Amino acid sequence: MWIKGEVGGKHEYSSACVGSAEFRTNGYQGGDAGHGGFAEVTFDTSGCSTALEANVDGHQFDNVGRLSLKFRGDAEMMEAIKCFEFLASNLRRVLGNSD
Repeated sequence: MWIKGEVGGKHEYSSACVGSAEFRTNGYQGGDAGHGGFAEVTFDTSGCSTALEANVDGHQFDNVGRLSLKFRGDAEMMEAIKCFEFLASNLRRVLGNSD
């Protein structure tokens, strides 16, 4: 699907942990990163007690308030979708969560 401009959305959660997850994209642009297509996913726990850690290229970051991942290029966006679907499906299966 071709998109003019950018689209996005945000999911806020509040239970034992508080924060949000959001995305934005300009959709497929017909090629690699040089064509300008991107999808960005952000997890935000700023000011909350939610435990979020990150490891980037072997560097550990504790108590991260905001974490963004940007996938640039059409193939990268499609593979990111497949990876998130794989993660969600398997985590639900392993943890016994069907929500």
